[in-house]
Formats: sequence, structure tokens, C-alpha cells
Amino acid sequence: MNEYRFLPWARGGLGAGIAPDASGPRGRSTAKVTISVAHGRGPADIAKDVHLVTKDVQLFGPGDVVGLDPRQVIRTDPAPGATEFEQNYFPLIEFDAPELPWLFSPLVPAASARQRPWLCLIVVRQDRASVESDPRTPLPVLRVEAATQELPDLGESWAWAHAQVTGAEGDVAQVLRDSPERTLSRLVCPRRLETGKSYLACLVPSFKAGVQAGLGATVDAVAEPAWVTPAPSTVTLPVDHQWRFTTGGVGEFASLARRLEPRELDAAVSTRPMDLSNPRGGLPPSATLGLEGALRSPLFTRDRLGTDTGFERELEKLLNGQPGQAKTVVLPPAYGEHHTPRPPANQKFLTV
Repeated sequence: MNEYRFLPWARGGLGAGIAPDASGPRGRSTAKVTISVAHGRGPADIAKDVHLVTKDVQLFGPGDVVGLDPRQVIRTDPAPGATEFEQNYFPLIEFDAPELPWLFSPLVPAASARQRPWLCLIVVRQDRASVESDPRTPLPVLRVEAATQELPDLGESWAWAHAQVTGAEGDVAQVLRDSPERTLSRLVCPRRLETGKSYLACLVPSFKAGVQAGLGATVDAVAEPAWVTPAPSTVTLPVDHQWRFTTGGVGEFASLARRLEPRELDAAVSTRPMDLSNPRGGLPPSATLGLEGALRSPLFTRDRLGTDTGFERELEKLLNGQPGQAKTVVLPPAYGEHHTPRPPANQKFLTV
């Protein structure tokens, strides 16, 4: 059975060295880079004249991205065109690169390690949204009506993104670097779905700079969110990836569980009569005993094991073993004996 390790975020390369509060135009971040510079006429001279130079390097931000390689999307749930998706599940999208959701995030993680991704998966009802291709914009355009009801709170977007490492072997950092077949990243949409509704799932920028770039507008934002909560009545967003699906009708686990009705059970439901008038195996006869089941009524009381005939005492001897007892004697099965070791001699399976 595979073991999975989940990371709240993953960043590598220069992205791991972004300075705090270093966001600039287009959501670009700044990282400090130290390089060694050597010069001379030959190897001997170069080795003597080496200087360390530290420079601030500006990294691409969400305002520089106007598309996503579709090969990065390795799975969606539900699948595109699904018609019976269970409403009690959250839609999700998975990427091949474990660092992709945070690759262009302009903000460094806070002390609580909450790193906001630069992308967000949203799921909106098709009767409240539309997607159109506009030749004037780099990406398709999504228009969401009643956005307050349809869009998630971006302040919580960090909680719905994570990287995954399969297997317990190896250091996580090394696996992320050297074993791409064992890693992926995932975005989840925390949307409560309704029964029998058609939905549109869209991957959109979560920073305003990314929205401006995707819509072909002038990018003047820094690290502002793509929308605020509560959102305006109508929100327009560029779409990096999209698919449609429909939820099924009544019949998934949640709806079936809600149909359960409590009933008061009679005490007789808990047991079935078991005849002990001829138990064999050297045990004395006893009265009829109630054989207990898994379902138990609050009114249930346990029967005693025939104390009037000594049945319980003789059964105790069989279960706990007696000196000189032949090993070939087949004993009554003790519940759970295969999951727990036989107790030492000073402890008993059954005590009267």
C-alpha cells in the first residue's frame, strides 16, 4: 500500500529565495542572488582574482503569464463531461509539476507557512456564468453573475492547495528534485454542490495582476487579490483551463444518510436464541442462551452462562486450559484470539 506525504506548498530554484515584501509591478518578486566573478589571462590568474557579487534579481510574476501548458494538467475530478458526479465531493485539478500552484506567487510564506497560490480552481453554476473567446484577449473570458455566491474567499486559498509525494522513501526535498514520477500538486475547490445542477469548473488567476494580463489589459497591480470577499455582483476573469460537469440525483451517500430514520428497537433484536441443552465437549447442559449480534438495543441485558449447572465454570476450564490437557483438544473459539496473544498463565480468557 502506498504512503502519501502532503506539503502545504513547494517552491524551488530562485523562487525559494524571495525576499519578504519584495513584490513589484506585475506581481514580480525580487530574490537576492550571489555569484562568483573571476577574471584573468589564464586559469592561474583567474583563481587568484575571484569576487562575490550579490544582486537583486526580479522574477516573473502572475502578471507575466497569459497561458498554461495543457500538458501540466494530468487529472481532473470529476472528468470533463461527467453527468453523475456525487455532490458531497469537492472538484479538484492535479498538475504534473509539484511547484506549479506557487510558481509565480508574489508573496513569501508567512510564519504559519500559508503560501497563497497564484492560481485558483473555481466551480460556478452554468446558469450564473458564461465563457467566451474574445480575439482581443489572450485567454477565454469568464463572466460570473451573483459572484458573492459563486466565488470562494481568496484569503483561504492557501488551504485548498498542496503538493503530494508518493512513497515514504527518501528525503522530501530530494524526491521533489530528482523523482518527478512520485510528485504532483493539487488544487481543490471548496464548493458545496447541489443535486442535479450543471457546473463550469475554471482555473483562474488568484492575483489581480494575473487577471489584467489574461484580459489583455494594462498590468499595474502588484499583489492584490483577483477579487475580494464579498465579491461584486459581476466578476470577469481569464480562464487558463476549463471543463463542465453535472451532479447526479438522489442516491449518493449524503442523501442516503439523510434518509435514515431512528427507530426504537426491542431488546430481542440484540440476540438470537442458542440451544445449550447438549453442548458436548464435556460441558454440562444449560438453558437456552442469547447469541449476541452486532446490533444492540439500549434495552439489552446480557444472559449469564448457566451458572445453575456449572456451565460457565466448565467453559472457563476449557478456554484457559488445564494441567495435562491434551494439545489435540479442539477448544471453543475465543473472540479476537487471532488478533491478540494468548494471555499468560496468571491471566484468564474467562473469569467467573
